[in-house]
Amino acid sequence: TMVVAGSDSVVLIVGPSGSGKGIIAEQIHENSARSEKPMYSIDCACFTGDTLESMLFGHEKGAFTGAIRKKRGLFTLANGGTIFMDEIGNLSLDHQAKLLTAIEEHKFWPVGGEAKLTSDVRIIAATNGDLPQMVRKGQFRADLYHRLKKFVIKTAPLVEMKDDIPLIAAHLWESLTAPETPALSSDVIAWLQKRPWIGNVRELEGHLSAAHLYARAEGVPVTVELLNYLD
Repeated sequence: TMVVAGSDSVVLIVGPSGSGKGIIAEQIHENSARSEKPMYSIDCACFTGDTLESMLFGHEKGAFTGAIRKKRGLFTLANGGTIFMDEIGNLSLDHQAKLLTAIEEHKFWPVGGEAKLTSDVRIIAATNGDLPQMVRKGQFRADLYHRLKKFVIKTAPLVEMKDDIPLIAAHLWESLTAPETPALSSDVIAWLQKRPWIGNVRELEGHLSAAHLYARAEGVPVTVELLNYLD
């Protein structure tokens, strides 16, 4: 991950749902030369049509029904920084073509716009699907796939990454808590490493979030006993 962070290349993260692809994207951005600039994330499975295109590229007033004012998209907001595009396999072929142009030319058309805009962003994409199979079926553009796969990072179910759990848990804990919150104890880390985590990193994050909320409300530290109580 650190080697990839040191470059400015497009990155593709492949792995099962909830396996920490977003965390990897954050680490790449935070350790890159773009870390002082913003990182924005978008789940491509949640938006379609003009809405998705507007989210990415922005739109002009009146560009489509409901476009009551001009809006800047992520390619403008993240200029100089990073865009994390989760579930990129859900993009339509039309949106794939526009994304490829934005990656290769650093230019894009806002919806309803009359001129191309320029933006310098790094794309980190992720998928839990089989993009090569989608390419063979004509569901994903081969040229975009080959552009994305220059750097590929594969994630695994959390149960297969027990040695990484201390680092992942520390990163999640830091994002959930205030700076002065004590780090997780070795006993807690050992407890976390023993669980199967069927829901992968997403389930781990849920457990830590619940433990943090309960511990803060009750004024107690996070212990193995607390985790067992909440389990």
